[in-house]
Amino acid sequence: INMSISLNPNAWKAYLARATVLMKLDDFQSALTDLNKSMELDQDQVVIYYLRGLVNIALENNRAACSDLKTAIEGGFEQPKNWVKDNCK
Repeated sequence: INMSISLNPNAWKAYLARATVLMKLDDFQSALTDLNKSMELDQDQVVIYYLRGLVNIALENNRAACSDLKTAIEGGFEQPKNWVKDNCK
């Protein structure tokens, strides 16, 4: 993944892929950095909002998580509906 980013630093999917690996390694701060970069490159990818919401939950950034997960729900993600209902105003 790092090689892919080196060869094409504007590939939002590469940052997204690395973020998912970092999430599995519980490196949520680094995952957030990559998700933010991915978002910077393509703001229309709803999956980025969903994953960034999950990372923000792990980092206890609930306000940011609510914002991202609400956007993900608007874009068609059903999974976070209960969390948003229970944790967001």
